[in-house]
Amino acid sequence: MPINPGPPEEFNPYGAPQADLAPAHEVHPEFGEIEAIRRKYLSHEASVKSIGSLYYLSGILLIMGCIALGYSIAANQLNMAGTFVFVLVIYVGLAVLNFSLGYGLTHLKTWARWVAVVFGCLYFVIAFVQLILSGQSGPEQAGAAFAGLLIPGLIVSYVLYLLVSAKGSYVFSASYQEIIRLTPHIKYKSGCLVKFLLALVISVICVGVLGFLIGGRR
Repeated sequence: MPINPGPPEEFNPYGAPQADLAPAHEVHPEFGEIEAIRRKYLSHEASVKSIGSLYYLSGILLIMGCIALGYSIAANQLNMAGTFVFVLVIYVGLAVLNFSLGYGLTHLKTWARWVAVVFGCLYFVIAFVQLILSGQSGPEQAGAAFAGLLIPGLIVSYVLYLLVSAKGSYVFSASYQEIIRLTPHIKYKSGCLVKFLLALVISVICVGVLGFLIGGRR
């Protein structure tokens, strides 16, 4: 049964003109809050994705290591086919793992987050054992080992902070994934310093590879 809309309103010729003042495309009142949340966590999101980029870079370096090892064996005609195959399998496996973690972290996958956390904790275990073994050889060796592990340790600590902090937990959550889907127009713009450092790292790698190839031909 149709609903009765009620009696029509009486037309008033002296009344103010009626007009539909609603916008043609009304914005949902919650959308502004969603954008605010995305902008709040955008810097942390970009930092986590940058870790994935480092894993991509590590995978590329491992592949380059495989190529360099094969080139060195072929150039010197060494009878190390068995050893080369063993090392090649390890390098390729590590490269695949690094590329997988790079993809997982840049796409904010939960499994990649916890695998990276395990690797970070494993680094500190290995560093602790190395310091103990170095301490048995004398204070100088222990000091040298500590100095060599200090900067990598700080980097790993920062990575763990990005992954296990409250912001990190929220960035990897399903609700934040939905916020990313609803705000594709919000992008993080890397600063000039970040771009410069990335270009510097790539340039150093290219120069190193070129120098290795030139040196191997002599």
